Amino acid sequence: MKSFQFSLETLLSLRQETEQEKRIILAQKVGVLNQIEQRLQEAENRVNAAFQEESGTLEMLQLRERVMNRSASERRTLEQPRQSALQEVEKARGAYAQARAASAALERLKEKRKEEWAKEAKRQEILRIDEVARGSRARGALKGGVE
Repeated sequence: MKSFQFSLETLLSLRQETEQEKRIILAQKVGVLNQIEQRLQEAENRVNAAFQEESGTLEMLQLRERVMNRSASERRTLEQPRQSALQEVEKARGAYAQARAASAALERLKEKRKEEWAKEAKRQEILRIDEVARGSRARGALKGGVE
């Protein structure tokens, strides 16, 4: 019996390629979000470091206030891009989930068809063995003996 061939293999390959593309896009969107969140964390760390300074000189207090104001301004500036990046990540995650589901459905179908093919191949092999056995008995009976 010939080897198993899935008739929808080309479609499965296309869906797997689409899934891979969606996975890459999702990774890129997550990377952008992570960069924004890292910048937000750095701004927060500057504020925390400014609060931990124990020097009480007027210049240090003014410097601390400027650092806090600049960091607060940066956080406000980054919040809108962060929200946009979150939305983009969710959209990309949904597109990836759809692509993965489409690939998975075809993969399950392929496995099911392969199992059916294997069962049929086994059944055909048993029929061939039975046929050989019957032919052997028939040749033996013609020679005058029964095997």
